[in-house]
Order: sequence, then structure tokens, then C-alpha cells
Amino acid sequence: MTFPDIETTTQPPVNLTRQKRQLAEQAIAQAADSHWADAAETNQKLLELGADAEAENRLAKALWEQGELGAAREHYQAALALDPTNRIAERNIDRLRTLLVAAGAQALHLFTTLFLGPRLTNATELYGALGIATTILFWFYLVGRLVLAGAMLNASLDDQRSGAEQA
Repeated sequence: MTFPDIETTTQPPVNLTRQKRQLAEQAIAQAADSHWADAAETNQKLLELGADAEAENRLAKALWEQGELGAAREHYQAALALDPTNRIAERNIDRLRTLLVAAGAQALHLFTTLFLGPRLTNATELYGALGIATTILFWFYLVGRLVLAGAMLNASLDDQRSGAEQA
């Protein structure tokens, strides 16, 4: 289902409302057909006509599907700023947090398996127990940094959410 392109000139409120509704329907249809780039572009056009929490959510979803997680997070936060009770935006921001922590844990696992594993074997032969202890302490340091980074990310996102609620 396609809709004709609509010019974005100054229009009476009735035409503007009709245009917004048509763009929203077009964006929903594009997303339903998994045309994420088109859906993102249509939602951008809709946002140019005025702030809209639902359009921000749809744009964020389209960006997420295209792999643009940072931009998706920004638009979910914008939706939350427009509507602090927006459960869709809250839930997806939480999913992004979980995804980032999982990515960090996976990176740490790969680092441990591919880099530290062979070093630990060599450390045992070369340095004995002191080499093993040093390697394990280094791994604990990396785990601590990952946990700290997650806590800082959560704190900054909560600060942004609190600032949006107060505005």
C-alpha cells in the first residue's frame, strides 16, 4: 500500500491533521511490509510537521531494525520526553540497555577465550602461580570495568529520563 507524496507547505489545521494521519498510515504500512528505510523516512517527514511520541517510537523501531541502535535510543528518549508514561519507549530503552550489557559480556567472553586462554597456559609454564594470579586479576579488572560501564550507562539514562519528566 502506497500513498502519494504530500507537500509540506503551510496548511490549514484540517489539512495538516489529514496529512499527519496519511503519513502515519503510510509509515505503519511500510513497517508492516518490513520496508524499514522507507518507514524511517516517512516518520521523519511526520516529525517535521510537529512533535509526536508515536512517530518517535515508529522511527526508533525502524532505525533499530536497520541496526542504528544509538539513533534508535535517541528517538525512544525523545518519545519518552514527549510522553513520560510511554511504556513502549521505556521498554525498548530497557531492551537496548540489556543488549549493550549482553554485547559487553559477549566481548569479554571472546576476549577470555581467544586472548586470555592461551596467555593463561603460557603464564603457567613461564611464571607459575604468579602468572595465573596476574591473569585472573586482569580478568576481574575487565569484569569490574564492564559492570561499572553498565552502571554509568544506567545512571546517565536515568538522569536523562528524570530531566525529561521535569521539563
